Amino acid sequence: MASPDEPTSPPPNTRSIQEEHDQLRALLHELTVADITGAVPLLRRLRELLVRHFENEEGADGFESVARRQPQFLPKLEEIFEEHRHFLKRVDSLVDSTCACARHRKEILQEIAAMAHDLHEHEMKENALLGDIMYTDLGGHH
Repeated sequence: MASPDEPTSPPPNTRSIQEEHDQLRALLHELTVADITGAVPLLRRLRELLVRHFENEEGADGFESVARRQPQFLPKLEEIFEEHRHFLKRVDSLVDSTCACARHRKEILQEIAAMAHDLHEHEMKENALLGDIMYTDLGGHH
């Protein structure tokens, strides 16, 4: 255990963790500006990156090395690791919700297309009726 006078040393893979944080921030930015259908592959990519990132942070060269050398940080690290599991569950839930929303969006777009077709058919019936009325008014017989 490190003495209270010793400086706290970061995990050996701190640079790698910081680079992963940069990748995650960039991907999260993409997610915040994506439409609903574009979000699904980005969320799946986010999950892949988070799994790798959390394994890196929790591994022997990550925060585990801090816990071995400085056990006073263990409660905070356990909290951080629990948040990791929670974030993965949130991403999974968002993937499920986004997929359901995308399916619902497709159904709505199909219904809009069907309504547009039906309105076009309706307009054609009205135009045919108007044609018949005008033909009758002009002395034609039907």
